[in-house]
Amino acid sequence: MAILIGVFLILWGLLVICFSIFKLKRGDGRDKHTVNGSFLIEVELLLKLLDRFPVNVVRGLIIFIGISFIISGAATILLALSFI
Repeated sequence: MAILIGVFLILWGLLVICFSIFKLKRGDGRDKHTVNGSFLIEVELLLKLLDRFPVNVVRGLIIFIGISFIISGAATILLALSFI
């Protein structure tokens, strides 16, 4: 089960990196509503905060998050294989 979770983490990290490199454009994630317009207030506040940074900084942060997913998945797989 841990190997499966590790594989999913690696795939999720690769997906995040691919979307960050190839699909992220200026204006993506711009919030067009008020802060209280949704039940996900934390996400809206995070998007408003990230909107103030240049696109390359946000893209770098997203790539870093994708790499951390890949490293977490690899560590999970290695940990699961060490117990076998």
